[in-house]
Amino acid sequence: MRRPSGGSFRIAEAAPADTRLLAIAADQLREVGPKQITVVGIADAAGMTHANVYRYFANKAALIDAVAGQWLRGMEATIADIADSPILPTTSSSA
Repeated sequence: MRRPSGGSFRIAEAAPADTRLLAIAADQLREVGPKQITVVGIADAAGMTHANVYRYFANKAALIDAVAGQWLRGMEATIADIADSPILPTTSSSA
């Protein structure tokens, strides 16, 4: 496996490869959008070959779908927390 230049060990490298790939893809999606990211760029940022990315995701679209799924699950959890929170009484202003 190719290591990023500099030889320093990053904490992110200790995470499972699919988790790292999703995190890197999410960062790149935020920075440049879906049309500009590439599997090669994501692989390079993860310190692996692009062929290795395909062990985890069938193609770029599948990787983007997985990132979108993570984002949606996060939003669903937030919405569920809001829906499950106690309703605060509203104050009405009487004239």
